[in-house]
Amino acid sequence: MPPSTGTPVRPATRRRTPPPSCARSAAPPAAAPVNPLRLPRRARDLTGLAWARLREGAYHAWLHPRRRCVAALLRLAVEGGWLTEAALDAAFDSPTPNAALYRLLGEALSGLPVWIEATARRCVLDPARMPDWAPFATLTLVDTDDDPSLFLALENLWPHTFHLDELPPAVAVAVAQTLSLIGCRLTECVLLRDWAGCWADESASAYHEIAALGHTDPGTRWAAASENEAWSDWFGWNDQDEFERWWAQQTAFYEPQPIWLRRWHARGHPPEDRIILCGLLRRLWRWRRRPGLASTPWCRWLRRAVLTLRRACRRWPQSPAQALLVETDAEPLAYGQPLGFNEPWEATWLEESVEYLSNSEGCGWALRADPDTPALYETLLAFAIGQGLLIGACQADAAAQGLPFE
Repeated sequence: MPPSTGTPVRPATRRRTPPPSCARSAAPPAAAPVNPLRLPRRARDLTGLAWARLREGAYHAWLHPRRRCVAALLRLAVEGGWLTEAALDAAFDSPTPNAALYRLLGEALSGLPVWIEATARRCVLDPARMPDWAPFATLTLVDTDDDPSLFLALENLWPHTFHLDELPPAVAVAVAQTLSLIGCRLTECVLLRDWAGCWADESASAYHEIAALGHTDPGTRWAAASENEAWSDWFGWNDQDEFERWWAQQTAFYEPQPIWLRRWHARGHPPEDRIILCGLLRRLWRWRRRPGLASTPWCRWLRRAVLTLRRACRRWPQSPAQALLVETDAEPLAYGQPLGFNEPWEATWLEESVEYLSNSEGCGWALRADPDTPALYETLLAFAIGQGLLIGACQADAAAQGLPFE
């Protein structure tokens, strides 16, 4: 039956379609992956604080028994100018003062060779021609049963030979005197003749006793020497050739050939350093009137060295190292710097001395750490000045021979 016109008709319902995927709301971001080896920030702060306290305690445990050495080294660095007092104040005011002081100690030790080389450079003849080897030293802390001390050790063995035979005898003697004064007043070095004379007592007595027999024939002399079993056992002469080599070496030592060496050998007991310096200054004053002599490299070095030594004697009436030296098993610093004059016996002596020193504990100064006085600074300053004068002598020797200085 058709619907009546009075009954309303219900419209057909429509199904809603879901919105496209691009219109959906964005999903929340995924959580960042957790690193199981990385603690949260709060825990990291606490751990870092704990480690800082442990490190501070470790630095304190190392520094406390060495505090005098550390204080002496820090004072040296401040007086030398490569550390500032402001840096020290900042270290003491730091939340971890022991760690800061340990860091400054490393800077003090690393800056010392640079300061020594810069000081030595001011005393050489030609600052632009410094050597590429290092006749300088390192300063280290040495732990002993008593108070810890400081050890100034040569980095390299430095033997050098000066050629003075072509110089006027007076100039050659003046050079030898000046080198000897440098070894006594500033940095320890030893003239090979003085060193050999101290160590060759048995050879000296045997040589003079054989010479007193008056034998001029080599065969007769060998026969007389070989009859003495004490000499043969001590010196180990197997035949006449070995004896003759020993005899020639001893003769060259006790009867030097160049005129200046004979004068130097016969100088006897030297006078006081002050008297020697006054005599050297008078000679230099007279030599200024001889242009051909005054302009030579050796005379220029003598002027610089003598004036430097006079200033050093006024500043240090005694060697500043004497106030700090302590006994040690190491060889003296002088043995690491033997200076020769090209004598025929020196080569054999140098070979024996180098072999002897290679079996030792090195050459250097064992210095008492005293932070209450500037003695350490004065000692190392004198050492650096002396090193510069020795390098200047090497430069003068090379220039006199017309050789490049290396």
